[in-house]
Amino acid sequence: MQSKHEFVFPKKQRLCSLKKTEALFAGGAVSITAFPIRAVFVTDTVEAKDAAEQEDNDQSLVTSANTCFEADSDEASIPKERNMEAPEMEDTCIMDRCQVLISVGKRKFKHAVDRNHAKRQMREAWRLNRDILIPSLVGVSSINIAFIWLAKEPQESEVVHRKMRNILHRIAEQISGSNSSTPDSE
Repeated sequence: MQSKHEFVFPKKQRLCSLKKTEALFAGGAVSITAFPIRAVFVTDTVEAKDAAEQEDNDQSLVTSANTCFEADSDEASIPKERNMEAPEMEDTCIMDRCQVLISVGKRKFKHAVDRNHAKRQMREAWRLNRDILIPSLVGVSSINIAFIWLAKEPQESEVVHRKMRNILHRIAEQISGSNSSTPDSE
């Protein structure tokens, strides 16, 4: 059963920092295009010696989420439902490493209503399909992604969702490829 918080898009997953945005577009970022969307992303990978430390941090985030309400109580009094939600908490913590920027240029759509509609479509596609990235984010300390609208005309939501899934699969492959080649090169 899916929880109601599984498909949210909280503030901490939005890319708002000017420094991070400038670093994303300054160079060294990877660009992937699936018309009508282009994704530009940059990752900070965890080095091999820090990988175990990062996994411990991930596990401690899950454990602290389970124990935050049991400060004075015994372990026997913990409701079983809270322990069942631990994997969802771990996925949420992993997704907090990923920050997203969504942009639709004024050159593409002159009317704000059209720009907002395109941004809403991309946000919805990201929100529903971001689980594709979870397996590849294990060795990554953070990832910043910018989704940029390329089309000059409105697109159907089905097309946007399909292209977003395509881009996310390609990003996951790029991240997995860079994570697997990093320990071998050292």
